[in-house]
Amino acid sequence: ETPQTLLKYDAIMDGAPMGILFTQDGIMVQANTNFLEIMGYQSEQLIGKPASLLFFSIPESYLEIGRIAGPALTAGKAFRADIQASRQDASLFWARFSAKAVNRNNKQDGTLWFVEDVTLEHLHEQQLRQTLEEQRAIFDSAAVGILYSHQRTVARCNERMANMFGYRAEELLGRSTRLFFRDEAHFGELSQQVYPALKATGSFSVETQMPHRDGHLIWVHATGSQIQGSTLVGDEVIWIFKDISARKAAEEESRLSLLELEAVFANAAVGFIYTRDHKIQRCNDRSAEIFGYAAANLVGLPTLSVFPDELAY
Repeated sequence: ETPQTLLKYDAIMDGAPMGILFTQDGIMVQANTNFLEIMGYQSEQLIGKPASLLFFSIPESYLEIGRIAGPALTAGKAFRADIQASRQDASLFWARFSAKAVNRNNKQDGTLWFVEDVTLEHLHEQQLRQTLEEQRAIFDSAAVGILYSHQRTVARCNERMANMFGYRAEELLGRSTRLFFRDEAHFGELSQQVYPALKATGSFSVETQMPHRDGHLIWVHATGSQIQGSTLVGDEVIWIFKDISARKAAEEESRLSLLELEAVFANAAVGFIYTRDHKIQRCNDRSAEIFGYAAANLVGLPTLSVFPDELAY
């Protein structure tokens, strides 16, 4: 090789954006500046030393890279893998190794290794996996039903959602959301409410009755939120369902009880007067009749009005 060729070769090595290492028979022969900076060494500390030095604190990584890189390089193929390596100070980092035999027919000609520090990339991936795992745990264990709809089909739902309607989650995947409506009229009615609301505010909420798998109706509170970035209104929506059947049953029971009390109050053979702050707030017809008033005229009078004098009051 001419001196000019060697100068060009050195310029390429030092100008490369990644670390470059040349090895022969497992010995480090040449390394560029980026490689030395990544590993935390000076040139004289590496050149002529075994490549295993790069994994001195984690020898298992060196064995792993040999196990998976050897067959590929022997076959003349390129090798690439993310493997933990150790710097001179023994700190560990994630390195992306790419390698190619200089001459596939003669391993003695050595191997070129390209190295990138991808620790931040792995850290971001780890954080993303952790976030996804946390979200999956929340999704799966939530006390409310959660459904992700895509183009009016069930793309995903948690078990709570499925169980609320008498299904298993896998039974609902790919099914039309029409399944959750009483009939076409109910489906059309809510659709006319949902889409304008999603378009205007990005969310929609309603209390309605929906059919259970066995045919009976359950009361649910449903809240839908448009997925940010969706191109079409209602194309991708996250729905939160809460079974409010017990609350509705209690409300209906209270309503009926109130009606019964009203009937007793209105038709009682005795008079009832309800007072507050020394004024008559309410009375039934019988009490008004006893005191010679129309019920409407008695309401609002001082309580003293139905007593002969203040002493009796």
